[in-house]
Amino acid sequence: MIGAGAKEQNNMPHMGAAIDGVTAQVLGVEAFLRHVEPRSEAAIARWRQLPGQPFLTAKARREEIARQKALDRGASDEFIETLDADLSGLPTLERVFRRLDAGETLKDGDLFELKRFLFHATSLLETAGGVDDLPAAEGSKAQKLQRLMEAIHPESAPSARFHLSDQLDEKLADCRSELRKTRRKLKQRRNALEAQICGDYEGKFDFHGYFRHTAEGADELGESGAIEDPRLLARGDHYEVVDEELGHLKERMEDLREQVRRQEQLQRRRLTELAGEHRRDLARMQAILLSFEMRLTAVELRRRLGGCWPEVCDDDDGLLEFRKGCEPSLRAGMDEEEIQPIDLRLESQATVVLGPNMGGKSAFLRLVGLCQWCAQMALPVPAEDCRFAQLERIVYVGSEEPGHNESAEGLSSFGREVRRFVEFWDLAGTTLWLLDEPGRGTHPEEGAKLAADIATDRLERGDLVVMATHFPLLAADDRFARLKIAGLTVDDDRLEQALRDGDKDLVGLQTALRSLMDYSVVPSDDGEIPRDARRVARALGLSVGES
Repeated sequence: MIGAGAKEQNNMPHMGAAIDGVTAQVLGVEAFLRHVEPRSEAAIARWRQLPGQPFLTAKARREEIARQKALDRGASDEFIETLDADLSGLPTLERVFRRLDAGETLKDGDLFELKRFLFHATSLLETAGGVDDLPAAEGSKAQKLQRLMEAIHPESAPSARFHLSDQLDEKLADCRSELRKTRRKLKQRRNALEAQICGDYEGKFDFHGYFRHTAEGADELGESGAIEDPRLLARGDHYEVVDEELGHLKERMEDLREQVRRQEQLQRRRLTELAGEHRRDLARMQAILLSFEMRLTAVELRRRLGGCWPEVCDDDDGLLEFRKGCEPSLRAGMDEEEIQPIDLRLESQATVVLGPNMGGKSAFLRLVGLCQWCAQMALPVPAEDCRFAQLERIVYVGSEEPGHNESAEGLSSFGREVRRFVEFWDLAGTTLWLLDEPGRGTHPEEGAKLAADIATDRLERGDLVVMATHFPLLAADDRFARLKIAGLTVDDDRLEQALRDGDKDLVGLQTALRSLMDYSVVPSDDGEIPRDARRVARALGLSVGES
């Protein structure tokens, strides 16, 4: 889909996808994945497609995490560096497979791509030495590839280059040899004729083999104003060499060129049939190497972010738990000492999150969603440890929804919010709903009741709800567990001094406020809504409603 429709499609849920485009963007999934990038074309494409993929099955995820852990333990950074060149050199083989499946003869470019894959695949298996259960270089799978590479391009020292070698066929070698001899004879004959003509007449031959006389040679022109010589044929402003022996050699050249073309095409067809016999082996090896590279990339991502490999919660072990979780995006814009990691334990299917303005509720929701997505995709989680319960989907609804998709143009924030609920309301499978102050775009009492009804409905359906809110009605509802972001823990004098200390732009004020905020997430037994807005306003110099 292209044009306007493509933009809308990006915000729609892909069939079977664990997250839709809006949720992926709010959670920062693509930015998270960009911290590392695979080497090969196929792995890069697969890595970038992860946000649109469904969650792994429990069995696949368990096996994948176990293999990634083992690879993480056994593969040093230096070892991974030794694989760079071969991983980067692996082509996709997409065009090769397409032509083989269509019964078409492979072209030289296709055979070069195939040869390049075989070279880098066999080299990688040799370097890897069986890590991650890769086929051994001396094993049958690797030896099949080695023999195919040698059959496609015989050469003394293996390389990634390719050409149709004379060693492929004796007839091809003979035709090429005869063609080279004839080409030399033709060149020698032409050079001799051109030397004679240039000696007899004032002039020279250009790049195309055309002779042009000079003004100094005008005395040698005939009455017709042209050179009269059986060796030269006038063609407008130039002359062409005419010679019987030269003509025979040219004819012989064309005949030999055609013979070489036929022999080369026969070899391409033979190599195509050979490649077709190995089609399944090639596809299997490509899949093995792609899975290995994806695993290797996940290991590098864990090391880059200092994350952890997730574990599934037992039935009585809660729904999501992580320790020292941190949004990776914070590390890009903040000093390490400014970052406050978050500990979390979700035990209830519906949880409301309370906190002050600018207190980090939205960031908390993003972290919850990102950790859950990473865990179920068998990717490292941005935390020191993580345990999770399995579900089918994550949906974000709230104020951080990026822009307006074209189908919702003109709707109010409340209208767009409702559209988001409608879009995912009846989809099958357990969903984690991340709700960022739902209902705040309408009458407060009506909005609070609507948000409570939404959470109750999802709770009865068996979904999980984590909802940030300022509504006292929700905070007091005992059907929902309550968490609270600690917020400002300093007195008014220190708050005012920090925010007024020196000239600060908006970024400076946010940095100062962030340094005073406690982002710890703790249980809230009383359900009291933090009320720091007036304190912050006074500290910023706005004095209203004071006697």
